Amino acid sequence: MFEAAVSQDTQKTIEEMKKFSREVTSSPQKSKAFLVKAGICTQKGNLKLVYR
Repeated sequence: MFEAAVSQDTQKTIEEMKKFSREVTSSPQKSKAFLVKAGICTQKGNLKLVYR
């Protein structure tokens, strides 16, 4: 129902984001690497002070 009202460009972006999400969450190592790169946690896996 909702998808019919979404433009094709938007739908393509949503699909790309879903694909990226599946890829990043496919393993604990990839998830941690993403969180570190995004600045959310440290290499040791602790949350940065901003997120505590």
